[in-house]
Amino acid sequence: DQVAARTAQGVALSLGLGEAGGVVWAVAPVCALTGEGLDTAMASLRTLIDKVRQDARRRDRWR
Repeated sequence: DQVAARTAQGVALSLGLGEAGGVVWAVAPVCALTGEGLDTAMASLRTLIDKVRQDARRRDRWR
């Protein structure tokens, strides 16, 4: 949306997220001016949170 805007892949690369082993992460493209893509990004965030919680419950059951 802006000339200097980075792609989602560019942000992930800049943050070194590909090197973050064992960490759940996601980067989603969102327009800072219009908010386009924000609903999808928030849905992805919710999915990640649900997955982490589900995995934690599974681990707790086996302890």
